[in-house]
Amino acid sequence: NSHAQVVPYEHKEDVLPLLAEFDICFALGKGYVFPALLPPTMDIPSWLQRSLQEPMAALRYSPAREEDMVPPTLALVLTGRLLQAVSVRLGGDPVFFASNATIFHRQGSYMGLYLAGSNQAIDVFAIGTDRQALLSLASVHLMVAAQENYSKLLWSKQRLAHANAADRQNAMVSPFQHPVLGWCRTDAVTTTLIRSHWVPIAPEWLAAEYDDTISKIMSLHDIERQGQNKGLDKWL
Repeated sequence: NSHAQVVPYEHKEDVLPLLAEFDICFALGKGYVFPALLPPTMDIPSWLQRSLQEPMAALRYSPAREEDMVPPTLALVLTGRLLQAVSVRLGGDPVFFASNATIFHRQGSYMGLYLAGSNQAIDVFAIGTDRQALLSLASVHLMVAAQENYSKLLWSKQRLAHANAADRQNAMVSPFQHPVLGWCRTDAVTTTLIRSHWVPIAPEWLAAEYDDTISKIMSLHDIERQGQNKGLDKWL
């Protein structure tokens, strides 16, 4: 009933769809969810915690300039994009919402986003057999959302990985407790998208999402497209 705090009940049929168009709330089943009105990530359900400890693929995106921060509305915009991609087009479902996190489930795999710290970084992650493709999906949509709405913000990225017992004893690794993913470390990374210079992007659903989204980045920055797999790494 979060919408009752901001929308008079008698006006909900008119107001809620309008708010959803601006990613203030999101349609979910027969109702709407307002992530900004929810508490931050604290207690992940135990059944979900166990699933999130499986092998993962994850990236942390941070503003390249120390004086910048991740716009808090970026997480809402990305949540809206992923709801359309995962729930509407790919047959998945959202399974967890918080003011700073959203987690989706699709065919035995999980994908999510987390706004870290005091808007210092935004993490995208995927867990399960389809994790590499789902991470690519989340990364593409994150960069499209960032370039469409915050084009002057420069980004850096790191790979997130689970930290094992040896990592936690190694001062050179600097492990940390991630509120969603448990013990993690960060590593250097360059390439995100599953791709080959000789074959098309796979699986087909990822290629379709890529074709739809990368064209928007290219049109924003007047990038000449030189084949299906060119250009994306400039932004990822």
